[in-house]
Amino acid sequence: MEITEIQSGTVTAVVLRGRVDSATAGVLKDRLTQLIRSGLAQLVIDFRDVAYISSAGFRTLLIIAKQSEAADGRLALCGISS
Repeated sequence: MEITEIQSGTVTAVVLRGRVDSATAGVLKDRLTQLIRSGLAQLVIDFRDVAYISSAGFRTLLIIAKQSEAADGRLALCGISS
């Protein structure tokens, strides 16, 4: 999985590419947690180029949503396909 970040004002767009599964979910969680702890709690995660997300990936999103909210931020998802 590749992670690219694009900053636009107070919002950080996180563009993912590849698979979000048990092998990569921890890396994603760690990176998003770092962003939130550094004061960048307004996150948009772009799933346009994600081929697959497992339950570990969904668990990561739930954890990050709670962390973001606790930091007065917000988590939004975009580019989700069937």
